[in-house]
Amino acid sequence: MALKFDIKKVICINIGSLNEQQLFSISENYFLGFEALVTIKKEGFDKIWVEINGDYLIAFMFDDEDFTVAENFCPITKKERDSLLKLKPVKTPRIPKNENCLKNYEYYLSKGYNIKTKSLDEKLTEMTETKVFDVDTILDKISFSGIKSLTKSELKFLDEQSKK
Repeated sequence: MALKFDIKKVICINIGSLNEQQLFSISENYFLGFEALVTIKKEGFDKIWVEINGDYLIAFMFDDEDFTVAENFCPITKKERDSLLKLKPVKTPRIPKNENCLKNYEYYLSKGYNIKTKSLDEKLTEMTETKVFDVDTILDKISFSGIKSLTKSELKFLDEQSKK
């Protein structure tokens, strides 16, 4: 039995012309798998159609001419096909600056993806800087960014606390 999609939730992504930073932004805004998008791009797709927060590729296109519906969505009606083809590719949205996005950003940076952005770097630094020395806050910082992210003052504070 073929899967169905809600055309109101479907987006078109001009994946062939996007870099990893743009793919990261799209993945964070539309709740799609970043690594899956990178893999699809590397496969040579030009455009893809996916449902927001979806798990499956609905349709794809190579060389801006070979429109193909993914096997698990076949068959579709002519009306559904035309509706997909009418969708304009999404523009790259701004990267959200929430905690979950920052954790994903840090994770993908550590895996070597090229997603470096000044705004997220600044926000990450702002979130992980400890202004008041507090054991729980410093431990949270270690959990979020690793022990190497601590300043000398923070390390000294922890050392003093461990001797009490």
